[in-house]
Amino acid sequence: MPYLSPSKKLDFELEMAFVVGTGNKLGESIPVDKAKDHIFGVVLMNDWSARDIQAWEYVPLGPFLGKSFATTISPWIVTLDALDPFRVPGPIQVTLVFLTIVLGSKTIGLSPRATSQLFL
Repeated sequence: MPYLSPSKKLDFELEMAFVVGTGNKLGESIPVDKAKDHIFGVVLMNDWSARDIQAWEYVPLGPFLGKSFATTISPWIVTLDALDPFRVPGPIQVTLVFLTIVLGSKTIGLSPRATSQLFL
């Protein structure tokens, strides 16, 4: 039974958020290789969660405000240009050919794919 009190299981996740500068037309996708043209900068972001409230409201309703009752961002926006001197190539990621997921009568094969080096 819920009762009014401060959360005893408060946590936050440190994340990075992107600030969009140049937009696009409604419903129009932005290709990955053009993303840099649309991002103004980045900020640090905290996603706050009250895990005790989340556990109570999750059954039978699903996660509501206990999961995300607050979001905060850093007071500074770091532009992508300011990050240029610190860029390094990311590792190439390849999905292995032999990985296959079998779900009942359905088989989903995972083919090899190398990811592009975004922002380089």
